[in-house]
Amino acid sequence: MEGAADLSAAFEAEIANTALMHSITTPAVPVGDAWAVTASMYTSSRFASGRALLVGDAASFADPMSSYGVKKALASAWLAAVTVNTAIRTPELASTAADFYGRREQAMYEALREGLATQVAGPGGSATAGPRTASTDDAFWDRRARWLSDRSGAEAVANLLDGPSAEALRDDPEVRAAFHALRLGSGRLRVGRRETADRPLVIGNRIRMAPALVTPRFPAGVRYFRDVDLLRVVHLAAGSANPGALYESYSEWAAREDLPPVDLANFIGVVALLVADGVLVPGRGS
Repeated sequence: MEGAADLSAAFEAEIANTALMHSITTPAVPVGDAWAVTASMYTSSRFASGRALLVGDAASFADPMSSYGVKKALASAWLAAVTVNTAIRTPELASTAADFYGRREQAMYEALREGLATQVAGPGGSATAGPRTASTDDAFWDRRARWLSDRSGAEAVANLLDGPSAEALRDDPEVRAAFHALRLGSGRLRVGRRETADRPLVIGNRIRMAPALVTPRFPAGVRYFRDVDLLRVVHLAAGSANPGALYESYSEWAAREDLPPVDLANFIGVVALLVADGVLVPGRGS
């Protein structure tokens, strides 16, 4: 529809080419001229103001290509409900809860944008390499690729988040080395660097202040990574003979707490992260 001199005429012409839509809209009386906006990603700079929250598409919008629009809107609505419930039950945490909500909205938008960049990326794996289409001269894909490759302000956004993503840590050489070492076998893990700080976390249907683990890769603090409770892992590590026994101990605890089972590979990846950050130190022997 870009460049159409008369959107109303263009709209009527398109409707005239349909059967069902034409039968539905023909009896309707327009209330004004037709108008259009692009179905492209956008986000707000602020998500909470006073006693109001921006929720769902009002907060940010996922490109329809990502297919995560409904999921994103539902996740936004759920966290907004938790935020409002927190503000009602514990007014002293209202500002903290609103800030937490805004950070998560921003993180969700950035994650969806990164995912879309992968879809649009060319054979070289980068949006700047050209869109993955039959024709490399397609202006539609070229514009999207250029927009997605523009990461101006990404550093500021990253500072709002808790730390690197799981995808980024997969390529971290220290984490990868620790992961492979753990897979080859390791003795007892002892606790090394252990620093905690209170951070806002969703617990039940409210946002509460709870201890989080502070590490070099997560200087702002992190409690859960890949659905694993890091503080619980550190607590159980001292009494476990090896990483396999630690996994069994954690699985037994999760079952008692009625938590979903944790994938072994994910768990070892989390332990590798703790080893890379010096929180856990591999020993020798069993």
